[in-house]
Amino acid sequence: MRNDQVLNLLDLSKLKDLEKMLMRDIDETHMCEPEEECTIDTPKCPQMQLKAALLKVRGLINPVHKGINYHRTEGGNVSERVFAEEWERENERTSMRFDHGILEILLAPSNRVRPFDTKIERISQRDASVAATVVQWLGTSCGLGFLEECERLCEKERKLALENSEVVKSNRRIKNG
Repeated sequence: MRNDQVLNLLDLSKLKDLEKMLMRDIDETHMCEPEEECTIDTPKCPQMQLKAALLKVRGLINPVHKGINYHRTEGGNVSERVFAEEWERENERTSMRFDHGILEILLAPSNRVRPFDTKIERISQRDASVAATVVQWLGTSCGLGFLEECERLCEKERKLALENSEVVKSNRRIKNG
C-alpha cells in the first residue's frame, strides 16, 4: 500500500464522525416511495443518497477481513485460499445484507438485523483479523479434519435422534394400540 493510500488517524476520526452524522440523518430522513430507478447505485431520493454516501464512507474505514497468515493463501493449498477469499467476500459491505458483513451480524446482540441498521456496533480490525484467521484455518488440512470430525459427530447425533424418535413413535403405537 502506498503512503498516500493510508488514512492517518485524523482523517479516520473525521470519517467516523461523518459516518455517525450520515447514520443519524438516515434515521431522521423520511423514506421515499420505492421506485425501481432509486437504488444504492442510482440514488434519487434523499434517504437513498444518504445511504449511498454512507456505503462510500464505510468503504474507506472498513476493517480488512484477512487472516494473520493470509500470505499462506498464495501457496498451493487451494482450500485455505478458497475459505479465506469466501470469508472476505461474505464480509463485503455492499452485499445483499445491506451494509452488514456476516461478522457484524454474528457479533450483533440480536439476530434481527435490518437493512442499514444503525444500532449495530462496528467491528474492530482485531475482530476481523481473528475471525478471518479462524475461517482460513478451517481450509487447512487440520481445519478440514476438524470439520470432518464435527460432521461425523453430527451424523451420529442425527442417527441417535432419529432412532429415539422412531422408538417413541413405536411406543406410542403400542400404547395406543
